[in-house]
Amino acid sequence: MDSAFVKTRFKITLFVACSMIVAPFSSAAERTNYEAARAGDAVAIEKALDELFRYAAPGQADPSTALAVLREGLAAGAKRSAFYELDELEATLERCAQVSPFDALEFTNEHFLNADANLWELAEEASNTDRFGSPNSRLALQLICHSWPFSPASRSSAIEYIYRAVTQGVSPGGFNICDHVTGKLGASYCSQRRTEAREIELKEIEQATQSMPVSDTSWSIRGEKITPRCMATEWQSSDNFKAYRNQFDLPDTFRRHPGRFLGREAPLTPIVEWDVEIALAHRLADCEGSGGDSPVDEGVESEPVGSYKVLRRWGERECERVLPQFIGGCYSLVYVEVWDGDPYNLWPSYNSYAHVSSEGDDYILLVTNGMNLPDLESLVSSE
Repeated sequence: MDSAFVKTRFKITLFVACSMIVAPFSSAAERTNYEAARAGDAVAIEKALDELFRYAAPGQADPSTALAVLREGLAAGAKRSAFYELDELEATLERCAQVSPFDALEFTNEHFLNADANLWELAEEASNTDRFGSPNSRLALQLICHSWPFSPASRSSAIEYIYRAVTQGVSPGGFNICDHVTGKLGASYCSQRRTEAREIELKEIEQATQSMPVSDTSWSIRGEKITPRCMATEWQSSDNFKAYRNQFDLPDTFRRHPGRFLGREAPLTPIVEWDVEIALAHRLADCEGSGGDSPVDEGVESEPVGSYKVLRRWGERECERVLPQFIGGCYSLVYVEVWDGDPYNLWPSYNSYAHVSSEGDDYILLVTNGMNLPDLESLVSSE
């Protein structure tokens, strides 16, 4: 593994965002809430878990106390059914409690690191390099347990992976942030990390392969421009991807390459979860109109629309190579930088989409999620 990690603006922005998200309570307010949580108040328990672990500021997580508050609240009468995916959270807290306490500030001072050092990147180094002595999975686990999560699912996945190395005698190493992060923030981070590391090569590839003028960054089908609202993206929570995985028992690879499963194991038509309609493919009839850099439905303020830029496009042969379930009905494939219009999203998504047809309907299908252009080109040429 290359020991020189790509330094991006992400770390600084993430630290600032965390500081804004976690508004500290007074000691008296905290005590009152924790007392209510221990007495079995489900709302207070959720709040305590957010404060102590789920959304604690970097280095300030306290998994041992969070686990104790949770178990006392359950023992006092709180119903397990009142909490979302409680078994997974409880298992994560148990794993972290086994390597607590850990003082992240003392660690960063000891190694002369900036106070806003990205604990995920330090964990990756601890697992794979000798920067902090020999590769150390226990230290990597401590760092992840006390980091701010890209999403709760991201941290749970990383903790489960590293915990196996700590407890089962598996050789340390192999931990890669981008194998575990979920949500739009995580996908954007990993895309930016890979892309910046190969920026020169990326530009050369784009210049050598782009078949249309640089100014033509929109996607048109049958003379109509596709709107950005028809380009499905991963939610910040990853709940839309999680809904598909739960309903159709899909593997981890679904998050990075959903197109491999849509139209086969999972339907192109929307699914319903939590009484919400969710779709990773949209009917073409709903996707035509103004598109590209120009937002659509101007004047409609209640629904953000966003914008996109096509960075690369391929024809039928490459489309069918990547999506063999649509042989004879896969017409074009594009790689885009897409902004979904959410003002809280600091980065675009780098996704690929295809125009496909199935059972008499045409769709715009999310093919890859957060994959950088060189990796997608490799996929196109190797499928």
